[in-house]
Amino acid sequence: MIGAKLFSEEAIAKLKQRSLLSGIKAHGSLKPVLAPMKLSTNILIQSFSQNRENLIKFTFGTGMTFETSSTITVFEETINFSQKIQPKKIAEEKINESEEKEAIPIEEKEFELQNTDNSEENENILFNNTAKLYAFVVDENEKGRYSQRFTGTLHLNECSDFSRIVMRNTLGKVCLNCRLFKQMNPSLQGQNFVKILLQNSEGNYQVSLLQFKDSSLANSFLSSLQQLLSKL
Repeated sequence: MIGAKLFSEEAIAKLKQRSLLSGIKAHGSLKPVLAPMKLSTNILIQSFSQNRENLIKFTFGTGMTFETSSTITVFEETINFSQKIQPKKIAEEKINESEEKEAIPIEEKEFELQNTDNSEENENILFNNTAKLYAFVVDENEKGRYSQRFTGTLHLNECSDFSRIVMRNTLGKVCLNCRLFKQMNPSLQGQNFVKILLQNSEGNYQVSLLQFKDSSLANSFLSSLQQLLSKL
């Protein structure tokens, strides 16, 4: 038969170590209290008056009886899960974390204007028109012929130190840049061709033809060129 008596925490610990609590029938009860979004675990052990009638007695088959008395502590443990994790709050925390990181400096680059100096600004352009350039070449059979090189804008320029012939292709790239020299020997060929001796970028002389749209352009170029050569 089991009676009722107060017992201390120290006594409970000893009883647990000796595996004696398995035979106890508590007068209190373990009642979990459930509430919306809240889990409360109430462990309530009632206190009993300290008198002889409320002793907790343990009786075993051997006829031995054990008694203990102490104050039983009432405690309550509450676990609250009602707090929700707000997605907005998480996002704000991530933003704050990113702001704390050292920012990578962004190098600002200004657009630079392309150099439009074509190296002819300080020169007097006496002739400006479209032309085709042909170079005289010798093939494998040792036969000479004129081979077309490119089509572009032909300038005949005069400056204080020298005069020159400049040709640029349709993209503005300089394809011919030849200073005038006395041995150029220009002459009219056909109606709209001017035969002339030019010097290439490697310093080699090459017989060439300049083709113009019509004879008037060819004659205009030839006249201006001869005028400049006469000054050399």
